[in-house]
Amino acid sequence: MPPVVVSASLSQSHHAQDKDGKKKHTRPTFSGQQIFALEKTFEQTKYLAGPERAKLAYALGMTESQVKL
Repeated sequence: MPPVVVSASLSQSHHAQDKDGKKKHTRPTFSGQQIFALEKTFEQTKYLAGPERAKLAYALGMTESQVKL
């Protein structure tokens, strides 16, 4: 797998407050660059082992769990 170099930012805060002031989990928003890189990678390789997933997550500014999903 060729290295993926993407400079993208992802908000690390995925919580909002509902009308009662309780924390509500929201889904992260991925940038177009992140989505493109993920689609391209998974087109070439359907399964990423741990180290490859970690490298891709780091390159995209994402968590390994986000890449796994």
